[in-house]
Amino acid sequence: GEHCLITGGSSGIGLECAKQLLEAGARVTLVARSQNKLEEAASCLRAGLRDKEEDENENEGGAGRVVVERADVSRPDEIEAAVRRAEEAHGLPVGVLICSAGLAECKTVEDTSCAEYERLVTVNYLGTVNAVRSVLPSMRRREGGRVVLVSS
Repeated sequence: GEHCLITGGSSGIGLECAKQLLEAGARVTLVARSQNKLEEAASCLRAGLRDKEEDENENEGGAGRVVVERADVSRPDEIEAAVRRAEEAHGLPVGVLICSAGLAECKTVEDTSCAEYERLVTVNYLGTVNAVRSVLPSMRRREGGRVVLVSS
């Protein structure tokens, strides 16, 4: 299967994307800031794969199709290193990037500080730019790949 890397993959939309991609036979890398949340998400995904394999009497090494990488997308060096490690772990370049990492502040404009706005822009906008920049050279060399940007 194709290698799909998902930022914000430890919860929410990112985790649901991972479930569906695994069901379709993809290899998945989850990227997030919390190692604990990543491990919990990976355990859940691997358990789902084992259950499916038992139901279908198959064994495709499903648990090996899930890799986790701790990285903060707002830090270009961290996401670039995570992509390199994920590609080594799967033995495949990233073919699909799903940018699902993001923050939200549920406050009024007046109650949101400038520092909070800066953090939102850094993670939600620049984090996406950093993730795309980390996979783009490889996708261009291969003349293929897909990038999905999630906004909710």
